[in-house]
Amino acid sequence: MLCIATTAPDHALAQNTAALNVILIDDANRPMADALVELSATPSSASGSKKAAAATITLPCNSRGECAETELPPGRYAVTIRSASVNAMLTDAIELAAGKTLRLIIRVAGTTAAAIVSLGTIRITPTGMLSTGSAPSVELNPQTLAQRGAQNLAQSLALQSGVTLNRPNGSAPSLPVSIILRGSDPKETIVQIDGHPINNSNTGDFDVSLLDPSAFSTVQVLYGLSPASLIGANTEGGTVNFHTLEPTRTPHGLVRYTFGSFATHGYTVATTGSANRLGYAVELHSYNQQGEVAAYPVIDAATGQRATLGSGSTGNSALVKFRYTVGLDGMFEASVLALGSQHNLSAALSTPVNPSAASPGAPFTSYAGSDRNNLNTFYDGDIRLPLGPRENRGEPPAFVTVRHMTSFGRQNVNGLASGLTEYLLNDADLINDNSVEYERLLPDADLALVAQFESERLTTPEQFGAASPTQTQNSRYFLARYLWSGGSRLQYVASAYYSHFSTSGTSISPRAGVVWTPNVHTVMRASIGSGFQAPLLTEKIISSPLPPPDADGLINIGNPALKADYTTEYELDGEQVLGNGAGAATGELDLYRVNQRDDDLTFIPGGASPSSPKLSYPVNITNSVWQGAALKLNLPLDDGLSTAMSYNINQTYPLALPAALNASAGNLVPFQQFQNIPMHRATLSLQQQARALYWTIEMAYEGVNNDLNEPPFGLVNANVTYTFSHTDVALSANNLTALYARKFTLAGVGVPYAGLTGPIPTDAYPLQAPSLSMTLTQRW
Repeated sequence: MLCIATTAPDHALAQNTAALNVILIDDANRPMADALVELSATPSSASGSKKAAAATITLPCNSRGECAETELPPGRYAVTIRSASVNAMLTDAIELAAGKTLRLIIRVAGTTAAAIVSLGTIRITPTGMLSTGSAPSVELNPQTLAQRGAQNLAQSLALQSGVTLNRPNGSAPSLPVSIILRGSDPKETIVQIDGHPINNSNTGDFDVSLLDPSAFSTVQVLYGLSPASLIGANTEGGTVNFHTLEPTRTPHGLVRYTFGSFATHGYTVATTGSANRLGYAVELHSYNQQGEVAAYPVIDAATGQRATLGSGSTGNSALVKFRYTVGLDGMFEASVLALGSQHNLSAALSTPVNPSAASPGAPFTSYAGSDRNNLNTFYDGDIRLPLGPRENRGEPPAFVTVRHMTSFGRQNVNGLASGLTEYLLNDADLINDNSVEYERLLPDADLALVAQFESERLTTPEQFGAASPTQTQNSRYFLARYLWSGGSRLQYVASAYYSHFSTSGTSISPRAGVVWTPNVHTVMRASIGSGFQAPLLTEKIISSPLPPPDADGLINIGNPALKADYTTEYELDGEQVLGNGAGAATGELDLYRVNQRDDDLTFIPGGASPSSPKLSYPVNITNSVWQGAALKLNLPLDDGLSTAMSYNINQTYPLALPAALNASAGNLVPFQQFQNIPMHRATLSLQQQARALYWTIEMAYEGVNNDLNEPPFGLVNANVTYTFSHTDVALSANNLTALYARKFTLAGVGVPYAGLTGPIPTDAYPLQAPSLSMTLTQRW
């Protein structure tokens, strides 16, 4: 598999120069961010140009592991890859020909590097990893975010194009937050840790507010249905993968302390390194915040008694990971990640009876004494072994990878909040995920075969009833994917997924895509594929006895007749480098259309109230549509100053409804944007790196129908970081304009949603008041 891709004439190149386009990936096939590629001319190399006179040519790679140069002297070069933890040399020299472009993917394993077959810009990825080739994607660095004061990842994800936060109970920091990629429902997005899905079968998503950035090395966001993905077909909007800290070749560590507004303080201790063949990564983190609302006196409107509200939160995380290298290409890895948190819900859920009178001592609909406690543990074990002898260029012809994760999550909700919504239940969820992957590296192609088996055991008495509080679900899927090169500029991918869920039966999902790289500055992608969304356990079962009505008078039950929904997706994407050199601007345009059949949404009947309760349940409506566009531009300016901006349109709506629902469909309105999904989102950031000083100002805009039920808004945050030697000092400010900073949710005064039979009242959610925090990091 170690053959170097064939080059082809590139008419944009001068006839006396050559071009090189390299993607660097590590031994787990993740991009090597901010590494260097050094080219050293061998005695047979051409000379005479300015660049040939230099003993070594250094090419910096970007955050996606990519580097390119269009004006290189033709000749033969030895290649060395350097980063903070790697110093590796390519096993064979490369040959650069005049007037041609050489495109390579270089995999670095330990202290060696090997060029694998060039496949345009698609990376060869193991089970569960995100492909940045056949679909648009973005990658975040949680360690950098933590260094700059971030305490959770939800806010940073909200600044990404195409990402919508789902706040089902409100916007207070103590409440659950999930992610929507395109579409209208968070359960249509797969959330993973180290490539293993962790979505639960209660709400269908995962509360990302529980994830501490200090425990992760990367967060990868993959949009839509990627034909090259080795993730299951039970996704329609995309995938978010949180990858835990990695061992490093040389020892590294840090101690970090954060303090700031609302009596916030937290610390992190982390270390990574290797001892011969054994690598390790260890992280401990603790966080505490008194909150914006503390010891706040109100009058409980139901009892007339004095009550006290608060919004404090505490959180802890611990990660231990070991990796043992077998030979040059094999490895065994085991890790444990534990996350624990406690949140006071009393201020987050309580609302003033009179929205204009929320001062201390005012009457409130009170949830005093309510809190939630969460504990999540993830046990991961992976084995990756080469098959067959190493070939001429030093790479085994095939690999087999066996992976397992057991994840266990428990939530306890106390006080009046218990059972308030499906996100505030007492539950326990056990998931076992197992997979086997075979990857065959061919001269100009890559074949992957995957089998995955998952079982889930969900216990939630408030959803399933006391008689049968525990339900189980089993699933399995088989995948075949083939990537092949169509010359130096085209690469193709075709895949097929066979899936079986015990709750919804069998489905087959084919996908195909093509990537065209006409030159080193341009990438074009086109793909078509299908996916599905299996019903959740809680969506299929009617508890006995029926649950009590919620605060809106809705009795939430399941629907045994609910079926899986299916999508067909069409995508066209392009990326363009707008100039030459490392400081060139880049632009990206993504267009997509998704046709969703038998879409399942929660039916909310009109006229429900506590005095007139009505049943609410999931239904398969006829069809729905997602369609949209995402435009991104990164523009370097002078003296280390740069700006990044994005504009996203996510239009998602149901088509004609079944006749039986037309009279009382509530919030299901044909051809109208789904509730709480803004059609228009935009982000804008300005940042500067000037030697040891870094600063940034970021704004996120959401249009009408947003998740806060507020008029269109723009949230502004800022950060300044100074680095000297191995010490970082960061000052972070959030919500600089005090946007919607009023402490409490205001019941019934949000922007109404235009329901089928009239306006539907909504609650106006607040944002936390302006806050300031300082973070000190000492690295070694």
